Amino acid sequence: LPDNLHKGLDAFFVDLKVARKEAFGRMVKGLQSPEYEGFVARWKDFVTNRFCELAGARGEEPCREAATALIRKRLVKVLQAGAAINDESQDCELHRLRIQCKKLRYLLEFYRSLFSDTAMVSCIGQLKKLQDNLGTFNDLSVQQRMLEHYRNELGPGGKKNLHIAAALGGLITHLQSDQLTVRKKFAKTYGSFSSEEHIALFTDMLDAPLKQLEKGETV
Repeated sequence: LPDNLHKGLDAFFVDLKVARKEAFGRMVKGLQSPEYEGFVARWKDFVTNRFCELAGARGEEPCREAATALIRKRLVKVLQAGAAINDESQDCELHRLRIQCKKLRYLLEFYRSLFSDTAMVSCIGQLKKLQDNLGTFNDLSVQQRMLEHYRNELGPGGKKNLHIAAALGGLITHLQSDQLTVRKKFAKTYGSFSSEEHIALFTDMLDAPLKQLEKGETV
């Protein structure tokens, strides 16, 4: 920002530091509360004693088959959400795609030992590029909303608030410019992910015979 806006920017970061300290205090208090201790106890009991009981017949399903079905289903959702995005799409639509990508990434990482290492590295690598683009876009969107909310909450009058409002206006302008640049890169990034070549790689990986362990044992 220009030098004449630095005074407002410095004041904003002082306020932000105070707010973060207060938020940290609330978090610590929450983690030390009886309610949180009770939640952790219930969660441990569920994982230790009840999780396998609730699995039922689904617990007998071969892991590879379940993993393949889950990954296919999530991949379709990613492609449907991505194909629906155009130049008029709102930020929230890209955010929903980001969430779908995150869920697909979780599945790939969790079950990666069941599939070809080479194919999995390529699939995750291309997905990560798309996630990076969407993540940066979402961060810039969230930052703008936060700054706009903070600016709107400023009290009327006073040199300090005027300086802060001017500085935040400048920051928001820069963030909007950065977000537009990232948005323009989305089409190319998503195009690479959804290309026939890349989807074929996904399909081949999921349809390939069960991966063999190094010792020749079936997973």
